[in-house]
Amino acid sequence: MSIQIRLLLCLFFPLLSQAQDVVIRSTQDLEETIQLGFLPFEASGGGSFPTPPDRVLLSDLEFSGRFEMFEISQMDSTSLRYLNEQLVMAYVRGSYHSDGKSMKLKCELIDVETGDAIIEEEYATSHKGYRQVAHRFADELVYQLFGEKGIAQTQICYVSKRAGNRQVYVMDYDGAGVITITNNKTLNVLPGWYRDRQQLLFTSFLSGYPSFYIRDLTKGSNQVYLKTVGMNSSPHFNPVDDEIAYASAVDGNTEIFRKPSQKGRPIRLTFSGSIETSPSWAPNGYELAFTSDRSGSPMVYIMDRDGSNIRRLTYEGKYNTTRERCCTFL
Repeated sequence: MSIQIRLLLCLFFPLLSQAQDVVIRSTQDLEETIQLGFLPFEASGGGSFPTPPDRVLLSDLEFSGRFEMFEISQMDSTSLRYLNEQLVMAYVRGSYHSDGKSMKLKCELIDVETGDAIIEEEYATSHKGYRQVAHRFADELVYQLFGEKGIAQTQICYVSKRAGNRQVYVMDYDGAGVITITNNKTLNVLPGWYRDRQQLLFTSFLSGYPSFYIRDLTKGSNQVYLKTVGMNSSPHFNPVDDEIAYASAVDGNTEIFRKPSQKGRPIRLTFSGSIETSPSWAPNGYELAFTSDRSGSPMVYIMDRDGSNIRRLTYEGKYNTTRERCCTFL
């Protein structure tokens, strides 16, 4: 890698040298939780699992922060008295059958007092898909009882040096189901989700310069999204439209560009002559926040998607940035 590229890396990707383990914690106020009992599922068939489906489900429910879980070994008078003492009004039970190739999972939420099923779902999947169906029922409980989407079926994109070079990976929210997105001998960084969560945008130095690639998780292939000679950085998908905003080096400094689609032509949005970087779309898909040193030090600005109506957003401190997507639009 040339000295020039190394210098650009220091300027645009300062966090690369600060890699560390990531720990995700879930917190929720107790008054917003529901007490649930949990009965181990009945298992049949010859299939085995690294982690049984019911334990995956229990972990999902505990991590959601929405439930206070009380495990019981069987449903008898002793367990009933215990659940009543804990003010538990419903409990989860179920069963699964696997022959090593396919699996059927039945999950129920049962009323403690009447024994009636409040929620009942059955899933059929491959043996390898057992975690996904357990995640589905966890999210179903969150949705039915709280009216909001759960996180158990979500995925995380990240960069790791486990293979030597920095490569892009995707994993389930709980760390399982790791998928390798890149496997090359160069630098791959800054992955980000497309709005449908089925596509992933990332930056790779595969061509010698940082270019943008897109991965369709349903097809399993990487395609070039933007490939030019020069420094491109900070790509960010528009949440409501098929386009990205990014920063690119022009005449010795970086400016903000918008690319309408994978086949569209880049449109330059800023012309200040200052360093403009880290564009971040507003949820409405019409406005962009970005970092600029046009005032003398890096501050956050906002503009319309065509580059007009630029307004300064921050005034405090000496260094403000949108790099971590920390700017919240209300």
